[in-house]
Amino acid sequence: RIVPRDGLPSGSSGGVVQVVHTKRTTSFTTTSQTYVDFMTASITPTRSDSKILISFGLSGGTNGDVNHLYAIIHRDSTEIGSATDTGSRTGASVVYNNAAQQQLFGGSQHLDSPATTSAITYRIKVKTSNAQTAYFGRSARDNNAAAYDGRSSSFLTLMEVSG
Repeated sequence: RIVPRDGLPSGSSGGVVQVVHTKRTTSFTTTSQTYVDFMTASITPTRSDSKILISFGLSGGTNGDVNHLYAIIHRDSTEIGSATDTGSRTGASVVYNNAAQQQLFGGSQHLDSPATTSAITYRIKVKTSNAQTAYFGRSARDNNAAAYDGRSSSFLTLMEVSG
């Protein structure tokens, strides 16, 4: 957490007030077809007119074309920032689909206006489309050799920007 020493003067606007950053350095798998928590971070805005810029990045993989992985952002219990023109498709912030030996990096940003000075928890949630395994921070093949299938980290950053 990075917090400016003196913050912004009363009435100031447009500056970064505080930054919360978390990193996940371990891999994760799920077969859940409902969203499960992948990463979380909390922030307490200093002003009710502040905005929160949410940025996240993660690598994901499947084991073929029939499985898709989805990642979304939640503010407390509310989904925010997902695609809305979906028809019968699943809306998300990021969608992954690839072969067994691959990891794809994906990320998203969303500028939220929570209108509060109470603590807020932002969550990156993930799921799989059809109960086949979703892989995060690793490939499906996951060969334990230096020349194959590295592991990757993920991040979630929250920035309070004064209104």
